[in-house]
Amino acid sequence: MITIKDIFALLLVLIVLAGISLLFIDKRPFTDEGSYCTIAQALSSKLTLYRDIYNEKAPIPYFIAIPFVKGNEPIKSLRIFVLLLNLFSVLFFYLLLRMNGLSTMQTFSVALTYVLTAPLFQSFNYVSETVALPMMLFILYQLYKNEDSRMNILAGFFTFLLIFIKQQFTIFSLCMILSAIASPAIRRRFFKGVIASLVSVFLLLIISRS
Repeated sequence: MITIKDIFALLLVLIVLAGISLLFIDKRPFTDEGSYCTIAQALSSKLTLYRDIYNEKAPIPYFIAIPFVKGNEPIKSLRIFVLLLNLFSVLFFYLLLRMNGLSTMQTFSVALTYVLTAPLFQSFNYVSETVALPMMLFILYQLYKNEDSRMNILAGFFTFLLIFIKQQFTIFSLCMILSAIASPAIRRRFFKGVIASLVSVFLLLIISRS
């Protein structure tokens, strides 16, 4: 159960994460961020992915990046977007730890260790993984609750979408689909989300080629 102590602990962790991110936002070299910005800018100029401009990675992160790369500082804008995704990740991460029986102090310690390490050395440089992480944690959170909830539609939507964010997430998605099939409380709404995701991805790729 979430208490007042949890709220203060979570706020402190989120403040530390935001502080570190903003402190280094203009002081870090970029890796695949440049690729995402370049390709997203090309897509916004009506070029077609995999035809006019080719990349071996899954398509969704490029389309997600489009609104954030239209200004004069696309890398900085993308990094701010990444920060928001990391904040959501830490939120779901904290909730999952508490649901699995860790105390407030234990959860706080683990979450604080994460924000002091992973965002600096990993998440800042891997756009696909950063986009996917809050989705994956949300899916796990919903399946763990095992309740008949409308949020299961969103969990199903994200589960299928992950395949088009990074190909390596296919195994995770299949495992989540099998888990949903096994749960009568989840599967009905979950697969509505899967179908909606399939239709959305199909329409996005069709529209981008027109």
